[in-house]
Amino acid sequence: MGIQELATELVESAAAELGLELVLVQVEPSRRVRCIIDREPGGVTIEDCAALSRAIGEALAASELGAASFHVEVMSPGLNRLLVRDKDFARFSGQTVRITLKHKVDGRRNFAGTLKEFTGQAIIIRRDDTGEEQAFARGTVKEVRLVPDLQ
Repeated sequence: MGIQELATELVESAAAELGLELVLVQVEPSRRVRCIIDREPGGVTIEDCAALSRAIGEALAASELGAASFHVEVMSPGLNRLLVRDKDFARFSGQTVRITLKHKVDGRRNFAGTLKEFTGQAIIIRRDDTGEEQAFARGTVKEVRLVPDLQ
């Protein structure tokens, strides 16, 4: 098992023990472990982030990886949260999102609109600029972020 897989497994286990949902784990080559967590209902607190950070440090220390060689960051999804999991797309259907593509389509990489549907293979939005529905194959999408309604 590689570093990414082992670190992800440790983080998932620690989050589950604390009753937190793991949205995303990234293990960078510099051995930085970046985690985004959530909890429904109510979201996460600073105390949740600190508790998971401690738990991850302890799990890494007890593992073959060793905690000293990692930098751990734990954060909440934030207002402009990444939509990663299938349940994120279902939860935020009807909300405004910004889609960034891996490669340009019609000379653009960024599109914004209302999230209409997620099929598992495609993300469908009603574009803000044209009002038309457009589907994006999931494999072509770099990231999807919620656009916060600050009113």
